[in-house]
Amino acid sequence: MLPWQKRCSGYASSRCVPPLERFAFLCPLTVDREQGLAQPANQDRVQQRVCLVPSGSGPNSIRLWEALGYGATPVILADHLWLPGNAELWQQAALFVPEAEEAVAALPGRLEALAADHPRLQAMQAAGQQLWQRYGLPGFAMDVCAFLRDPMAVLSARARQQLPDAPVQVAATSPAELPLRVRRSLLNAEPSRSVLIRIGDNAPAERRQIRWQAALRICGSLLGDRPWRVLSLSPGLEQGVE
Repeated sequence: MLPWQKRCSGYASSRCVPPLERFAFLCPLTVDREQGLAQPANQDRVQQRVCLVPSGSGPNSIRLWEALGYGATPVILADHLWLPGNAELWQQAALFVPEAEEAVAALPGRLEALAADHPRLQAMQAAGQQLWQRYGLPGFAMDVCAFLRDPMAVLSARARQQLPDAPVQVAATSPAELPLRVRRSLLNAEPSRSVLIRIGDNAPAERRQIRWQAALRICGSLLGDRPWRVLSLSPGLEQGVE
């Protein structure tokens, strides 16, 4: 456990210091207490700053979104944040640091190098603003609407992001046919190529969970060390692969 994790954890850590004051190290702020607003006193200084975003106990962090909202480049010290949308865009927008003592010790040097690389810093800030516009206060509902329109399309895009290459796709509507289809799909596929299994089953979620477990275990044996994911409206089937 790293020092900031010992002092506070979870959402409580975001309340250890009031939200506006917590970002005082980013830039001078003019605070309107009646309206609860904060305006940067010097916009140029804001655009040259980064913000540390240590993890809490949950799958996301309010500190991350406050940093993006202030236009800062987040330095994410967390191994298990769940970040929405395009993973490549997050890599462009943030500096990721593993939760390890050696990585934290090396962080000052990485920050000095980033501060000296103005084009990279500007590109990161531009990517961060894209994320803020899409997932911050201005437009976080976009993904919700997209999921309601076509949930399988959203789940498919997420599954593809989790795989290292363009996967071999296998579709099945019956558990009995799935292992055979997987076996056939592997005949002409490269040994390391990933596989995406799409389950088309309109049964209730509880029944899907029971019906497909045995077939997926067989598929796991057939696939061996290949990366693979399950595409289904049943979250339990997706999580069972991980």
